[in-house]
Amino acid sequence: MGESLSTQVQSLRKTAIFSDLSDAELGFLTRRAVVQHYDAGQLIFSAGDACRGLYVVESGQVKIFKISANGREHP
Repeated sequence: MGESLSTQVQSLRKTAIFSDLSDAELGFLTRRAVVQHYDAGQLIFSAGDACRGLYVVESGQVKIFKISANGREHP
C-alpha cells in the first residue's frame, strides 16, 4: 500500500510550485507528506476548518465552491 518515495518525488516535481526544487528538497517534503485518496463527491474540507496543510491534486478533479446564505453554490 502507498507510493514509493521516488514516485511521490516525481509527482511533486510535476507541480509548478515544486518543479525547481532539488531531489533532496523534494525528498524532504515527501517524507512529511500524507497521501490521501478521496471518493467522488467526498468532502475534503469546508470554509472555516483549521488548516491541516497544503493539498496537491495528483489525479482527478476537485470542485471548489462556497455556499451562500440561501444555500446556493457559488464557484
